[in-house]
Amino acid sequence: MSDSICQLKGLGQWLYDWQTLLSGLLALGAALWAGSLIRSQIAQADQFHRNEVKRSHNAARVALPMALSEVSRYIQQVAENVIAELERYGDGSDLVPREVLAQGGADVEPLPEVDLPKDVIPLFQSFVQTLSSDSDIRHVAELLSSLQILHARYSTLNFNQVAMESTLYGRLVDAAKVGYLNDSLFNYGRYLESGDFAVVNVVAPSDAWDEIHEKAVGFLFSRRNPESILVELSKRFEGYKARSTSPWLEKIDD
Repeated sequence: MSDSICQLKGLGQWLYDWQTLLSGLLALGAALWAGSLIRSQIAQADQFHRNEVKRSHNAARVALPMALSEVSRYIQQVAENVIAELERYGDGSDLVPREVLAQGGADVEPLPEVDLPKDVIPLFQSFVQTLSSDSDIRHVAELLSSLQILHARYSTLNFNQVAMESTLYGRLVDAAKVGYLNDSLFNYGRYLESGDFAVVNVVAPSDAWDEIHEKAVGFLFSRRNPESILVELSKRFEGYKARSTSPWLEKIDD
């Protein structure tokens, strides 16, 4: 009995002598346990967020081809209207260019109005919110910006101004650029390709100009006499490449 009492006293003394260290160890253990719980909760929250982003991305991606088709329809109509006006400048045309009519004092109708597919913009916005690649985000931003710029420039064509033929070629190039950016997304939207789809600042400028040129030529396939327009287009694209001009929107310095 006395031995048991002595052992208890010894244990009590030992606990007293080491209480500070023991308290510290207990506190450290509690902190580690709490940290483990927090890390687990963070990991679960991150996984939940990733799953939500993936679901949102898939939802937007499934609807993407419909939006891209609407953009294709828009630029095709704009291109057809611009090309029809450019054909008036060709030899043998029985139609006088609007520019010439306006200079002669006639009231000139603008080119046929083409409605911008505004419903596609929210879908592109939802889509870009689910992207993590900076280059892919830049691509979508370039597409939307170029689309809105094309619409503004086309809607404000003024045939009372001079050199409208050159301006019309510019609008045709604008439409082709939007078309190239738009087409680059189709295979991704249809789940035919995975990975990055960006071409902006990814494809070399000269190669991008070649692709845009090809898209512009594609607008002319259904025309009867596209030769003169094709020649002028080639000159323009050769000039862009010779001057090392970027096909993409550039930052404007103050």
